[in-house]
Amino acid sequence: MTEKELINLILNSQLPSGAFPSIAYVSEENFVDENSFTTALVISILSEFNEDTQIHNACKRGVDYLLNCENPKGSGMFGFYPVNLQPKWIPEFLPPDTDDTALCSLALFHNGYWKRDQLKHQINKVLKPYQLNQRVSGMEWFKVGMYPTWLDRKRMNNPIDICVNINVATLIKEAQIINQNTDKIFEMVSCSFNWVGNDQKRMQQIMPFYPDPIELYYSLQRAREAGLSEANKALIDMKLLPWRMSSNFNTPICCSIGGGVIWKSPILQKARHLKALKKGIGLFFNPQNDMCF
Repeated sequence: MTEKELINLILNSQLPSGAFPSIAYVSEENFVDENSFTTALVISILSEFNEDTQIHNACKRGVDYLLNCENPKGSGMFGFYPVNLQPKWIPEFLPPDTDDTALCSLALFHNGYWKRDQLKHQINKVLKPYQLNQRVSGMEWFKVGMYPTWLDRKRMNNPIDICVNINVATLIKEAQIINQNTDKIFEMVSCSFNWVGNDQKRMQQIMPFYPDPIELYYSLQRAREAGLSEANKALIDMKLLPWRMSSNFNTPICCSIGGGVIWKSPILQKARHLKALKKGIGLFFNPQNDMCF
């Protein structure tokens, strides 16, 4: 498929709301789903092609959708869905969360809607109050200064996910905030890798919201592109781990805790393919090389 054909396919998939679609798999059912996570990742990629008028307009509609996911508007906290539009097939209310806040903030920045000062606000005023100021019980790789998932103090179960924290590190780097825990985040990543070791079953415990470690690669790649040198070492270390990765248009992109709901997005994967074509690199994982896609 040519670059132009890919662009047309991606743009034609955009929903009336401005979201880009994913497919949610729940038990034996599946649903076309629109959410901030998929949309933020797609329009961040499309922002690299923003000189095209059609792409620019699609990104603008995507930005409008993301702003509807701010909960409440003006808070700087983003949820997986727009306020009051969570699907009924998810029984538990999803509060705003760290991952969607980081990814939506980056997408708004990459598309020129937010300036760098707003990113600083996101880190210092929105996310920092939830940062862990003491070590919590649980896994031995948990570290002080990490970011839990839910931006909700009432949540007794608030998982720590290394992909989420890497996305925060990328946001910190794009905000150009000095000495703001990116080194601690990558120290945690390294410790989590050591903890996983040769036990593939432990993988899901360090990234409970990501069912396939290929998304860890993409998180690290975004961090590297933002200029975080620590991501280079993590990418090298990741190659040494015995994780099975898939890289196709039907690979899961995220999940609920325990995998009760799994999301896939062929459109996001096609956007990644588009980016790979632009950079002139291969698409698929090769353990003998630098994990090129």
